[in-house]
Amino acid sequence: MHNGSNTTTRIILVLFLILVFAGCENQVSESQTISNLIMLTASDNAGCIADSISVLSIDSTLADWQYQNDSLLFRLKYTANCCSKFKDSVAVMLPTAIAINLIDTTDQLCRCNCTHQSAFVFYGPDLNNIRLSCAYKEINKPYIQILDTVLVLNGTD
Repeated sequence: MHNGSNTTTRIILVLFLILVFAGCENQVSESQTISNLIMLTASDNAGCIADSISVLSIDSTLADWQYQNDSLLFRLKYTANCCSKFKDSVAVMLPTAIAINLIDTTDQLCRCNCTHQSAFVFYGPDLNNIRLSCAYKEINKPYIQILDTVLVLNGTD
């Protein structure tokens, strides 16, 4: 009887060790996946910038962008109220999409519009293409899609 108890203990110990090592393999796979994620590392809303404005509605443009050393930097230029105060919302949809919501939280608007500039930096190793979308929202108004484009980062489709 004592010998059967040792066999049961050994079987339980072997099963435990198999589960522990299997868990370690899963953790390595998860950390490898985490290293390929896209992460926001910096953002800035510069407010009004010097630019000639002829249109008073929102007119977004991707001012410029670059992908270098696994970092994607881009600047958005868009027309908004001179007194705008922004609260940005950024969502990364894996594997290759970034959605930005520019939310104007000012409830007392000025009587002027100007060109605003917002800059974002994302870390993302070995990226090829990124779908970039941006929406703008004034307080008590619906979102307006102001940008939807695909950036070809490494010259491949």
